[in-house]
Amino acid sequence: MPIDIVDSGIDHLAAPSHKWILGGSGAGFAFFSKRIIDRVWPIAGPAAPAAWKDTARKLDNHGPKNLASEMGFLEAIEFHQTIGEDIFHGRLEHLSRTLRESLDEISWGRVLTSRSTEHSAALTAFHVGDSRSAEEIASL
Repeated sequence: MPIDIVDSGIDHLAAPSHKWILGGSGAGFAFFSKRIIDRVWPIAGPAAPAAWKDTARKLDNHGPKNLASEMGFLEAIEFHQTIGEDIFHGRLEHLSRTLRESLDEISWGRVLTSRSTEHSAALTAFHVGDSRSAEEIASL
């Protein structure tokens, strides 16, 4: 969904490419607002140049890059732009609705996610009871 990061007041936003973006693993993006960037430090990797200390560049991967994954991320973004936001979101809504309706047909399945598209995303949380094994659930 479109987000105006600045107007919404978000301090940190991360988007890995291997989830809904459908790119390869190991790529993605992160946003840090200027309000917090001075309090965020990388946890691994070579030190960033001192000139980057107050910028998000200090958090980049300064080691070897996985160019295939990074280029795949760009291709995935272009793919999303090509098919269009309405088609993409419509498909996710259809799949989510199908899953939730299927869970309703199982007497012991209980959907926890809101049915309202305004209050839910493509992820669905549900309860299956305490006595069911993962194998039993997967066999459905």
